[in-house]
Formats: sequence, structure tokens, C-alpha cells
Amino acid sequence: MKNLAIHVVLCCSICSSLSSASVKWPFGTYTLVKPKSGCPPDWLEGWRKQDSEDSNNKNFISYGHHFFGTFGSDFTFFYCTRNSNKLSSRKYWPAGNYCILRHSGTCPIGFKNGYVHWDDEDTRNSNKHGGILPSGIFGGDTRINYCCRKDGQYYKAIKLPTSHPFYLLRFTSPCQMVQGMYVREEYVKSDDEDTNNRNSVSGVYPMAASVGRDRQLLYCYYFRLGANVTFVSICFSRAIYEVVSLIVSWIFCLKRKGTIIQIKMKNRGVLVTLCFTFCPSVIAAFVEWPFGTYTLVKPKSGCPSGWQEGWRSQDSEDGRNRNSLSFGHHFYGSFGRNLKFYYCTRNPNMFSGRRYWPSGNYCILRHGTSCPKGFKTGSVYWDDEDRNNKNGHGGVLPSGDFGRNTRINYCCREDGSYKTKVQLPTRNPFFLLRFTSPCQMVQGMYVREESVKFDDEDRNNKNSVSGKYPMGASNGRNQRLLYCYYSPLG
Repeated sequence: MKNLAIHVVLCCSICSSLSSASVKWPFGTYTLVKPKSGCPPDWLEGWRKQDSEDSNNKNFISYGHHFFGTFGSDFTFFYCTRNSNKLSSRKYWPAGNYCILRHSGTCPIGFKNGYVHWDDEDTRNSNKHGGILPSGIFGGDTRINYCCRKDGQYYKAIKLPTSHPFYLLRFTSPCQMVQGMYVREEYVKSDDEDTNNRNSVSGVYPMAASVGRDRQLLYCYYFRLGANVTFVSICFSRAIYEVVSLIVSWIFCLKRKGTIIQIKMKNRGVLVTLCFTFCPSVIAAFVEWPFGTYTLVKPKSGCPSGWQEGWRSQDSEDGRNRNSLSFGHHFYGSFGRNLKFYYCTRNPNMFSGRRYWPSGNYCILRHGTSCPKGFKTGSVYWDDEDRNNKNGHGGVLPSGDFGRNTRINYCCREDGSYKTKVQLPTRNPFFLLRFTSPCQMVQGMYVREESVKFDDEDRNNKNSVSGKYPMGASNGRNQRLLYCYYSPLG
């Protein structure tokens, strides 16, 4: 047994995968936005109602958000503030790239201070507040102080409590990763005062707060990935794996489950089980796109090598057009009053040693007459602008109809949990779509939800859906799609 341990240490580097179940919130006082699941036990609560612009109000909040409060033409957010008298064995917040809300006169150690100022509605202003709030000003307008840091990489998962969901805010990177937690970006845009608008920012502040006349904030919602498993993870390449296999000549049983290798060994009557796991980036480096033909939406980084490309321009509603895309989206195309998307279609003549798509909960776009094995088909229909319709298309497109209106066929599946990471290529970014769950997790990839809202024909609208289709689409007047954008972790 001793010899085996020496060989393992020589050939492999050790990665920690420890449970966060015992992690406590850091000492001190600070504020987080309250999720629907509530505040951490014994934290103090408060609320703030902001009276938004009355004229042609365009407040917006992410579809399926998890904020506790009321959200319409005005916003009421609730807040959770850690009691300064509450003890904690943990002194400091971990290094990373994220923001929290300040409470009291200073930020916790490691953060820098700043604020965001909202110029709320002037006419018959109905701003209100109550309870314990973050530091700031809460009168006819609203100012909230923030604490932000960027002393660590967002993709290096930090330890924070996993017993309850919570919110952080984006600072200068994608959402900070947290051990044992799934993260979903949620977006809030407030329609602020139109006349002599005095919105402002100062110091360091959350991402997107300074963009345009209306304030917008990008939140990161964290919720638990199910049961935490504590084990030692050993990362090694294919070559090292082969070496270790040769060295361990006394292996009693070798069993592979996904990316985890369980080795059961018997020596001098003692049965020992070791659990090895490949680093996701190592495993995914050898992963190919599945065999067959199908389509993905093209990201700014481009299509996979050898795939075919095409585009579709959709003429949206002319009257008071309200097309919208997520702030900082990664779609390749042109997006304004009309929307032009590009598509990547796998060439059916390309060889692949991989036959099937992995089980999970996600959608792709159909190409050809049928979906890959394991998917079910459906469609989304857009009733595009009737007057002076300027729809256009070119190249290789997903299956559907591309005339004066648009129909696109999809392939969706829900035969696995979105929390179980699937293996897909990690060399370049790509898009999938949400089906019936949050974004499917992919090994070695960071995922960010990006939404598209289409302003479709107002008169006698004929939007429709059929079969299995991505989350957000409906028979309603304006279609919406929820994409999942995947980018390599480091």
C-alpha cells in the first residue's frame, strides 16, 4: 500500500473538492439582496420601493428571476443585513471578483467602496422604505453604497455557505464561482426619470451600472447543487492515467463512471477504494462534437472548425419597438430594431468518434428532417412585421420556414439533471438553450444565461409553438428565448 501511495503522488497533482457545508459567513456587517428563499437565519431585513419613470415605463427583470419583492412599473427590493453583533469564526471574505452591498461606514477588508445613484420619478414620487437597509440615501431618489473586489479569478471557486441561496453582483468579470453552488446571472434594468436625469456612479460599483440613462445591474444568484460530496480528486492526463494503470498491477477491480474512476484494491486482506477524477478541462480536451447534423447559434467567437454557416434577419415590429438582449451578450450578428442572427451547422459528412449527445436538460436547433437520438422535436413561430417586411436569409440554416415570417425547429431533451455536468468540447465558446430547467452544466465551462426578447407583429399576431421547444417561447405576442452561453474556464 505504501508503494502505491508513492507512485500516485509522483504521477498526479491533487485537486481539492471539499464540502462547504461547514463554511460560515464572514465576520462583520454587510448587506445582500434578499432572494425568494429568504435571508440567512438571524439576519436583519429591510425594503426599498423605487418609483420608476411613469411615461412609457420600460422596467425589466430577468425571466424566472429569484428576487423577493414586487416588480412592475415600480420596483420593491428587500435586503438581508448581517447583524454586527453576530459572532463568526471566519474573519475575511475570500479573494475573487464580485460585489456586495455596504452596511455601516466602511467595507469589509479586501473590498473597495463606491455607489450607484438612481434619479427616480419626479412627478408624484412614491418612494418608500423600511427596516434595515444598506448604507446609502433613501429619499426622493436612491443611492446605494457597494463594496467590490477583483483580487482573484472568477473561475476559481470560493467557499461561501451553501445552506441557502444568495445573491452577489458582477464586478469586472462573469459571475464569481462558488464551491457547491450553481450560479445564474439575473438582470435588472430600471426606467429612471426622463427629464433632466441625474443618474450617477462613483468609486467602484457593480458591472453595467454606468451604462445609459437607465440604471442596470447584473446579479449572480447562487443555489445549491444538491448533496456535497467530499473526496480527494487526482488530476492527470491520458498518458499518466496509462502509467498509473500499469503501476497498479494489484488492482482488484477497475470501474469507470463518467469522469470518476473508482479503483478497488485488495492487499493483505484489506479492501481499499480510491476515487480518482479527471480535471474537467483534461477530459473535455479530447471530447468531440457528436456525430450527425444539427445547428447551434453562432457566438462572437465564431463557429467550430469545418461547420457550415448561415444567417437570418427578422423584421420586428415597427411601432414602439422593444426588442431587447441581455447586456454584454455574446451573439454574433446585428441587433437593433431588427434582429439578425447567424448559425453554425455541423456538416453531416464530418467524421466523429462520438455517436450520441449526452443526457441532460437542454435544446439545440434541428437541421434536416429529424433530431439526433435522445431528443424530441418542436418548433417556434414568429409573426414578423407585416408592413414593408424586410426579412432576409442566406447560407445554411436550421430546419424551418424563412419567408415573411419565421419558423425554427428545435430538438430538446430532459433525460438528465442539469446539475450533472455533461461532456462537450471546451476549445471554443458555444450556445445551447434552456428547456425545462436552469442552464445545463458542462464540464470545464462557465455558463451564463443570455436572453432575447423579440417585439413581434402587433396586429392579429399569430405567434405559436408546437411540440418540444425552448423555455420562454410561447403563443404570446412577443417571443422570448433563454440561451446558455458556455465559455472555457481559464
